Amino acid sequence: MIVLRLRLAVAAALLAAGVAAPAATAATTPRATSWQAERNLLGAVRVLDRWRVGITNRRTGVLPANTTARCVGRGRSVAGRFTSFQCTIRRGTLHVRVLYVVLKRNGFELRHHRVVRR
Repeated sequence: MIVLRLRLAVAAALLAAGVAAPAATAATTPRATSWQAERNLLGAVRVLDRWRVGITNRRTGVLPANTTARCVGRGRSVAGRFTSFQCTIRRGTLHVRVLYVVLKRNGFELRHHRVVRR
């Protein structure tokens, strides 16, 4: 009887200390697939226009034809979904590399853009 109470007390202390907390937070971490990231990136025309890197048409502010995006997941995946991506937007010889970070509710941030001409 005393051993059972001791085991219950240890189990309660471990749960209170947060041993099970990392598993609970991992389930709520926002994640996306590379396809979703690429699609969102090509839809973020206002951000790309604001950077003035030459991806968008200056007169109309839209992306021209044959502009592509390719995103590769960073870190560990869960069922093919990642929390961040290294993305490249290509238009002819102009390549813009960005860090795509997934936020809650289908949101995202673009960080660290770098322009490369090839």
